[in-house]
Amino acid sequence: MRHKDFQRWLKIRSRGLRRYVLVQGVLLYGLPMFVIMSVLLHREGQPLWLLGVSLLLWLLGGALFGWLLWRVNEWRFRRVLHRVRTRRRGKPSGE
Repeated sequence: MRHKDFQRWLKIRSRGLRRYVLVQGVLLYGLPMFVIMSVLLHREGQPLWLLGVSLLLWLLGGALFGWLLWRVNEWRFRRVLHRVRTRRRGKPSGE
């Protein structure tokens, strides 16, 4: 994780997990995927309830995707913190 990415993640994580999942997962992944897949796979005579089920599944999938992205970014963030702390402990007191 570069310094720029680290700083960006600090700002994003201050807004919270719930907002991140909603924006990154549901709105920026699940909803566009639903629209794309609905247009590509649209069939005449398809019942409306099936479209509703598809929307629900894509939104839930988007939420899961957003949560997984959060976990990956948190793992990367904590790994950097651990490295920084380890380096600071290893330095001689004169530096």
